[in-house]
Amino acid sequence: MFTSELCIYLQEEYFLSHTLPAKNEHGETTMVTGRSLSQEWNLDLPPGVSELGVTVEYHSEEDDWHLSGERWYFGEVLSKA
Repeated sequence: MFTSELCIYLQEEYFLSHTLPAKNEHGETTMVTGRSLSQEWNLDLPPGVSELGVTVEYHSEEDDWHLSGERWYFGEVLSKA
């Protein structure tokens, strides 16, 4: 099962806070390397559009809650790993 959404980031700093590798008490975000969702799904990206994938692993020991998945960004994105 998966979800999708359209996000428009108006500030580079806010975008980077969702896409740069990070680790904290709630989990971690890492870059997807060696894969391309557009190639896996046979998508033709127009000139100037690129993709960026991140994996997310979030958890809460207090609530016994866990989220594991991938987020893919398409548009004017740069990999800043």
